Amino acid sequence: MEVALAHVWLLHERVLRPDPQAQRCGVTFVQDLSGFGTDLIFELMRPSAMALQAKFVHFLTTCFPIKFGTLVVVDAPSAFWMLWRVVSALLPVEMVEKVHFLYRPTAAEELASLLGVKHTID
Repeated sequence: MEVALAHVWLLHERVLRPDPQAQRCGVTFVQDLSGFGTDLIFELMRPSAMALQAKFVHFLTTCFPIKFGTLVVVDAPSAFWMLWRVVSALLPVEMVEKVHFLYRPTAAEELASLLGVKHTID
Protein backbone atom coordinates (compact mmCIF):
# COMPACT_ATOMS: atom_id res chain seq x y z
CA MET A 1 0.00 0.00 0.00
CA GLU A 2 2.87 2.40 0.76
CA VAL A 3 4.29 1.93 -2.76
CA ALA A 4 0.87 2.63 -4.28
CA LEU A 5 0.44 5.78 -2.20
CA ALA A 6 3.92 6.98 -3.14
CA HIS A 7 3.10 6.56 -6.83
CA VAL A 8 -0.18 8.43 -6.47
CA TRP A 9 1.63 11.26 -4.65
CA LEU A 10 4.24 11.42 -7.41
CA LEU A 11 1.57 11.51 -10.11
CA HIS A 12 -0.20 14.29 -8.23
CA GLU A 13 3.00 16.31 -8.03
CA ARG A 14 4.01 15.78 -11.68
CA VAL A 15 0.66 15.62 -13.48
CA LEU A 16 -1.97 17.55 -11.59
CA ARG A 17 0.41 20.44 -11.12
CA PRO A 18 1.25 21.86 -14.54
CA ASP A 19 4.40 20.20 -15.83
CA PRO A 20 4.67 20.57 -19.60
CA GLN A 21 7.65 18.22 -19.84
CA ALA A 22 5.80 15.41 -18.03
CA GLN A 23 2.82 15.90 -20.31
CA ARG A 24 4.99 15.98 -23.45
CA CYS A 25 7.48 13.19 -22.68
CA GLY A 26 5.49 11.07 -20.27
CA VAL A 27 6.20 10.12 -16.69
CA THR A 28 8.93 7.54 -16.16
CA PHE A 29 8.88 5.30 -13.10
CA VAL A 30 11.89 3.36 -11.83
CA GLN A 31 11.10 0.86 -9.09
CA ASP A 32 13.96 -0.97 -7.34
CA LEU A 33 12.69 -4.33 -6.08
CA SER A 34 15.99 -5.61 -4.72
CA GLY A 35 14.52 -5.71 -1.23
CA PHE A 36 11.27 -7.35 -2.34
CA GLY A 37 11.20 -10.67 -0.50
CA THR A 38 9.30 -13.83 -1.35
CA ASP A 39 7.12 -13.41 1.75
CA LEU A 40 5.92 -10.03 0.50
CA ILE A 41 5.21 -11.39 -2.97
CA PHE A 42 3.06 -14.20 -1.57
CA GLU A 43 1.31 -11.65 0.64
CA LEU A 44 0.51 -9.59 -2.47
CA MET A 45 -0.89 -12.72 -4.15
CA ARG A 46 -3.64 -13.07 -1.51
CA PRO A 47 -7.10 -12.51 -3.06
CA SER A 48 -7.84 -9.44 -0.92
CA ALA A 49 -4.48 -7.90 -1.84
CA MET A 50 -5.06 -8.68 -5.52
CA ALA A 51 -8.46 -6.94 -5.33
CA LEU A 52 -6.80 -3.84 -3.88
CA GLN A 53 -4.12 -3.93 -6.58
CA ALA A 54 -6.79 -4.21 -9.28
CA LYS A 55 -8.52 -1.12 -7.88
CA PHE A 56 -5.20 0.74 -7.78
CA VAL A 57 -4.39 -0.22 -11.39
CA HIS A 58 -7.83 0.95 -12.49
CA PHE A 59 -7.40 4.22 -10.57
CA LEU A 60 -3.88 4.74 -11.91
CA THR A 61 -4.83 4.11 -15.54
CA THR A 62 -8.18 5.94 -15.65
CA CYS A 63 -8.13 8.82 -13.16
CA PHE A 64 -5.01 10.67 -14.19
CA PRO A 65 -4.61 12.55 -17.49
CA ILE A 66 -1.15 11.05 -17.83
CA LYS A 67 1.10 9.85 -20.54
CA PHE A 68 3.35 7.09 -19.28
CA GLY A 69 6.93 6.98 -20.47
CA THR A 70 9.31 4.17 -19.65
CA LEU A 71 8.44 1.99 -16.66
CA VAL A 72 11.51 0.27 -15.22
CA VAL A 73 11.73 -2.49 -12.64
CA VAL A 74 15.21 -3.09 -11.23
CA ASP A 75 16.30 -6.37 -9.65
CA ALA A 76 12.91 -8.08 -9.53
CA PRO A 77 13.26 -11.37 -7.61
CA SER A 78 12.34 -14.56 -9.43
CA ALA A 79 9.13 -14.95 -7.40
CA PHE A 80 7.98 -11.54 -8.68
CA TRP A 81 7.16 -13.08 -12.09
CA MET A 82 4.07 -14.81 -10.65
CA LEU A 83 2.74 -11.46 -9.46
CA TRP A 84 3.73 -9.72 -12.71
CA ARG A 85 1.74 -12.23 -14.80
CA VAL A 86 -1.41 -11.37 -12.85
CA VAL A 87 -0.85 -7.60 -12.67
CA SER A 88 0.18 -7.27 -16.32
CA ALA A 89 -3.10 -8.87 -17.37
CA LEU A 90 -4.90 -5.98 -15.64
CA LEU A 91 -2.88 -3.25 -17.33
CA PRO A 92 -3.49 -1.78 -20.77
CA VAL A 93 -1.29 -3.46 -23.40
CA GLU A 94 0.40 -0.16 -24.30
CA MET A 95 1.50 0.20 -20.68
CA VAL A 96 2.79 -3.38 -20.39
CA GLU A 97 4.89 -2.82 -23.52
CA LYS A 98 6.64 0.10 -21.79
CA VAL A 99 7.81 -2.01 -18.82
CA HIS A 100 11.48 -2.99 -18.83
CA PHE A 101 13.17 -5.31 -16.35
CA LEU A 102 16.81 -4.49 -15.57
CA TYR A 103 19.28 -6.23 -13.32
CA ARG A 104 22.46 -5.13 -11.60
CA PRO A 105 25.33 -4.72 -12.34
CA THR A 106 24.32 -3.39 -15.79
CA ALA A 107 21.05 -1.72 -14.75
CA ALA A 108 22.45 1.84 -14.58
CA GLU A 109 23.92 1.69 -18.08
CA GLU A 110 20.78 0.07 -19.52
CA LEU A 111 18.56 2.65 -17.82
CA ALA A 112 20.66 5.49 -19.23
CA SER A 113 20.33 3.95 -22.67
CA LEU A 114 16.54 3.53 -22.31
CA LEU A 115 16.17 7.15 -21.27
CA GLY A 116 18.57 8.45 -23.89
CA VAL A 117 21.05 10.00 -21.47
CA LYS A 118 24.78 9.62 -21.11
CA HIS A 119 25.72 7.48 -18.11
CA THR A 120 28.81 8.46 -16.18
CA ILE A 121 30.34 6.46 -13.37
CA ASP A 122 31.23 8.58 -10.35
